[in-house]
Amino acid sequence: DWFYIDVPSAGAVNINLGHSSSSVKWYLYHESNTSSHVATAQNTGSYNAPAAGRYYLKIDFDSWWQSDVAYTLTVTY
Repeated sequence: DWFYIDVPSAGAVNINLGHSSSSVKWYLYHESNTSSHVATAQNTGSYNAPAAGRYYLKIDFDSWWQSDVAYTLTVTY
């Protein structure tokens, strides 16, 4: 699953991913397509965005058959 976040200014982007499986990972990318932050098998994480812009958040699963795992996602900045 892909989401985008428009960050209005430099600062912390906080991500909380609630799920029932350790096989869920999230990745945060800047709009320039460079990997900004990767958190594997973590529920929460924070990234200090150096500038305003669009960031893409990818929720990934270890196996295709686990792609129906329910999760909640909260992003603050």
